Amino acid sequence: MCHLTSNSFAVNGFALEGGCELAFACDVRIAAMNAKFGLPEVGLGIIPGYGGTQRLAKLIGPGKAKKLIFSGEQVSAEEAYQIGLVEKLVPVGEAFQAAKVLARKTSYRHRLRNELTRRLTVRG
Repeated sequence: MCHLTSNSFAVNGFALEGGCELAFACDVRIAAMNAKFGLPEVGLGIIPGYGGTQRLAKLIGPGKAKKLIFSGEQVSAEEAYQIGLVEKLVPVGEAFQAAKVLARKTSYRHRLRNELTRRLTVRG
């Protein structure tokens, strides 16, 4: 089950195909220890949509991204954290709460700062 909160994404379970690609589009990804990530649509002979190929390469580097995309394998939360796909790991059932805490810290009062930070980190 995936929940979107502000600019963070909480995963407590599976984030596959579109759910995984939606996670790539967020600023911060928080995963419960039982989370799994993957792009299994390659098994159907199609490539990830929603910018999945480009966003994944920016997050974890082109080599690791190609490995995940070509293989269609799922990765555990722990492996996702190790390769840089996830910024924070939390116990099972606590991902959504952790995302809410982060959302409060990055609330609307800091909207301009957040937008400038996004632009600078993405575009340089």
